[in-house]
Amino acid sequence: MWPNFAEYMNKGPLLALVLAAALLSGCASAPVDNNVMPTSDTPSKPAAPVKDAEGKHRYVLALMAKEDWHKAAEELEHLTAARPKLPGPWVNLGIVRTMLGDSTAAEAAFKAALDADAGMAEAWNQLGMLYRRSGHLEKARAAYNAGLERSPDHADLHWNLALLHDRYLPDPVLALTHYERYQQLTKSDDAQLQQWIAKLREQVPATKPEKMTAEAGK
Repeated sequence: MWPNFAEYMNKGPLLALVLAAALLSGCASAPVDNNVMPTSDTPSKPAAPVKDAEGKHRYVLALMAKEDWHKAAEELEHLTAARPKLPGPWVNLGIVRTMLGDSTAAEAAFKAALDADAGMAEAWNQLGMLYRRSGHLEKARAAYNAGLERSPDHADLHWNLALLHDRYLPDPVLALTHYERYQQLTKSDDAQLQQWIAKLREQVPATKPEKMTAEAGK
């Protein structure tokens, strides 16, 4: 369980964890810019009944920003029951359940998001992070790769695969491949990331780029 929402939401170049925004109809992930909750569009109380799913979801995002996890869970349970085909609320329910320490319910919510939209990369990303934190490393890898198959330019999936192969399932070729792709997609100039890439390049024979090229194309 994450110690606080600020840590969960901190998206520096070296912590690419995103909150799924109000993904109510599209197939692709569209996180809030810079992972900062909008202030002008988040009412302090529900402004509309559940039939206005977008308005209700904005209210939930405001609750999450305030770390009111129990109330957010209550609202999301209501919203997902009323609109089970909307993937975004399911993803946020999974995040909320993660914050409340209920990994079983979080996994079920992320899977429900994928049932609603199997192409939703952020649901795969969150599911992979959940598996990685619980020690199910192969399942985490499978989730990240499933997300990349559908959204090959999803930066956070590349970041999380890089971490997985750098720290948990050591493979310097794959770690380097995904760090570099993350850097390309985000145009990051983070010094620590550059050091990690440089160190991995020393371990990867420059004369054998075939595996890197194949992985980068996934």
